[in-house]
Order: sequence, then C-alpha cells, then structure tokens
Amino acid sequence: MHMGPPAPAKECCRFGGAALPPHQTDNTRIQAMQLHTHLWTSVLTGLVLYRRHPLKAALLVGAGVLIDLDHLVLYCLYTGDWSIVGALCYDRYRHYKPVPGDTRPRYRQLRSCLHQPLVLLPLLWWHGRQQRWLRPVAMGVTLHLALDTVDLARKIVTLLHSRY
Repeated sequence: MHMGPPAPAKECCRFGGAALPPHQTDNTRIQAMQLHTHLWTSVLTGLVLYRRHPLKAALLVGAGVLIDLDHLVLYCLYTGDWSIVGALCYDRYRHYKPVPGDTRPRYRQLRSCLHQPLVLLPLLWWHGRQQRWLRPVAMGVTLHLALDTVDLARKIVTLLHSRY
C-alpha cells in the first residue's frame, strides 16, 4: 500500500487543464445522475413489465438510456469536438466548482428539449396511444425523466442544506 503524497494530476484531454486531483472532497462536486443508474433501472423495469416480450423490453431499455445522447450531441455542437473522450473528460470536470486559475471552458446546460418532461411526455404518450410499439419507448423515457427529476430534487435539498 502506497502511503506517499497523492499522485500528480494528469492532463485532461484537449483542454490543457489539469485533471481533478484524487483527494478533492465531495462537497466541491455536484454529483450527476450516472448512466449506469439509468441502464440498470431500465433493464429491471423492462424485465418486470415485458418479461415475455424481449423486443418491447429492449425498446424500453434503449429509450431509457439513449435519450442521454442529446448531451453528447450538444457538447459536440458547442465545442466542435466530436470525440467521446473529450465529452467524458468535460463531464468529469464540469461538475466541480471553478478554482482560481482554472481557464477550462464551461458551457451552458447540456439539455435539449428531450429533457423537458412537460413537452416530450404528452407527445410521446399521445403517439403511444396510436402506435403500440411506442408505448415501451414512452415508458423508458418517462422512467429516465423521473429518475432525473428525483436526482434534481436531491441536489436542490443538498445545496440548500450546504448554504444554511
């Protein structure tokens, strides 16, 4: 077991800034909803609801996870960087509060209209009434947005508790 000083921070992708130090505390980072959380909840929901219909279960899982591709597309459009590595690197540091001397770019929120439940869900469920194959897609998107909403409420409560 190595007990020396923490390892030096590595360069972070094309932005030229240092990667986040491994000893940074959690109170300086706003945790984001993790992709694996969306994946596992979608898989479990698909297995429960569509146990005998694997195609419907796959549609639910695909919709519950792939809706997050809008974040990648928006990142690529804002930066001109079409690499997944660049997007993952940006996602790693964007949740940390900027420190003096940190000149790495920070873009506005990477959310498209696909993450607006009051716009997307009524349209999706209305079309799901007409097209039966859209129902698992609507369920997957609804599950995804519900998880994001619960996560947002948790972040707001955490932020309010940290300020008072």
